[in-house]
Amino acid sequence: MRYISKSESIFAYRLPFGFWLQIELTEEGLVHETLIFEEASRVSLPLLEPGPAKDVLDLYSRGIWDPVKVWAVIDKRGIAEPRLVVYKALVETKLGETISYKELGSKANAHARAVGTYMRTNRLPIFVPCHRVVGSHGLGGFTPSTDWKIRILSWERGAWTEL
Repeated sequence: MRYISKSESIFAYRLPFGFWLQIELTEEGLVHETLIFEEASRVSLPLLEPGPAKDVLDLYSRGIWDPVKVWAVIDKRGIAEPRLVVYKALVETKLGETISYKELGSKANAHARAVGTYMRTNRLPIFVPCHRVVGSHGLGGFTPSTDWKIRILSWERGAWTEL
């Protein structure tokens, strides 16, 4: 278990495709550390308070992706420059669109294998939408399950309906 300092807070946010998002924020209100999907209830976490991160998630939940607002809310401290360049290029992909590891690497001047590593170790899965990255000849992976990747992309493309 990771120690949470007094300057961080952990909140829950219900995403429109049925998952709960666990989000850690710094005192400055920037996204920091991890985002975790949970299909079950929010496990007694407080709901995300009003602020820039909630604004981005509220827009996303209405089907609006604003790369400028998304990028502004990410706490970039401690993230290596090559990874930041890839993340920035990915944040600029449109809602529901996909991009291959190779194409994303081309846009960010990175090798496709590095892109794969960055996606596999992405701690910001909605703000840095790794579910939009696919293989050249298939869906590619997603943690914890490619079923989740399909569910998120389907919702983003307008095919998801609330049960």
